[in-house]
Amino acid sequence: EVEHLAPTFLAAAVLMLVPGFPLINSLSDVLKGYMNMGIGRWALATVLTLGSSLGIVMALAVLGIDSWTNAAAAPSAPPPDALALVWLLLNDGFFAAIPAVGFALLFNVPPRALKFCAALGALGHATRTALQMLHLSPVFATFFAASLIGALGVWLARRYHHAHPKVFTVAAVIPMFPGLSAYRAMLSLVLIEKEGYSPERFAVMVEQFVQTGFLLAALVFVKGSVTVN
Repeated sequence: EVEHLAPTFLAAAVLMLVPGFPLINSLSDVLKGYMNMGIGRWALATVLTLGSSLGIVMALAVLGIDSWTNAAAAPSAPPPDALALVWLLLNDGFFAAIPAVGFALLFNVPPRALKFCAALGALGHATRTALQMLHLSPVFATFFAASLIGALGVWLARRYHHAHPKVFTVAAVIPMFPGLSAYRAMLSLVLIEKEGYSPERFAVMVEQFVQTGFLLAALVFVKGSVTVN
């Protein structure tokens, strides 16, 4: 059974290599009019993505893994009841709070603000999950969840020592970065490099890159509005 979980293990490991923050900052710089800086950061993110893809190809070639994309189909689950839904959202928020605190520590957020970063990260991610369960598109779900984080971040910034809203919001929106879409785009690129070109793989790669772009645009729009406030 372990070999069927190889794509899941690979996704969990590779998601940490997706250059999320350079991508967000590149779009943010372009929207602010800093074209050179935005293009430079976008080029850096592109090189990092290609490097990660080539690294995956080399690792698969060295290990001799050929059927690593044959994941077992997940059985369809019935709609959860109220208690199961609450538990699902609590579980989602808890595991979203962990990377929010981790990135807050990387950004040197004051220790007394870490609990707010964790709370905003959990609330935002759980809100996006709930909206997607209501069949809202991922782009709009991400936009509304990021808007909630932005509004609460501005309120916290004004209430607590007049801190900048980014202290609370930047780390909180990182768990909503479209890592899965970026990973699927990288996966399609890896398949094209490893097994050859096909129209289906190219279409999946373009679709996932476009979806990643729209999700990033939703996060960047909210990030920019918080900066203006």
